Amino acid sequence: MSIDFSIDTEYPHVSEEEVEHLFDEEGNKIIGEKRQWLLGHKKGQAEGRAEGQAEGKTEGLRDGITLSIQNLMKKTGWDIDAAMDALDIPKAERQGYIERVAH
Repeated sequence: MSIDFSIDTEYPHVSEEEVEHLFDEEGNKIIGEKRQWLLGHKKGQAEGRAEGQAEGKTEGLRDGITLSIQNLMKKTGWDIDAAMDALDIPKAERQGYIERVAH
């Protein structure tokens, strides 16, 4: 079966691996509502992955900062405020780190 990959330029969020799912068993392009649903589903999956990755990066950064606070407190004997001062943590974010360190 020969597949026309021109769909990639129409819908760049659909990968080459996924494009095969846009064709029926005979190699004909799936059209109509089913195709629109499939394209929307694939786009939603890609957006969900990107959002999850961004959230993961943010959570990883928070974990790293929390660990840095804890390490400074342990190695220097500083209280949490002094450790956060040393790390230049903005005042608006400090309550969240106080709660994270307490747990």
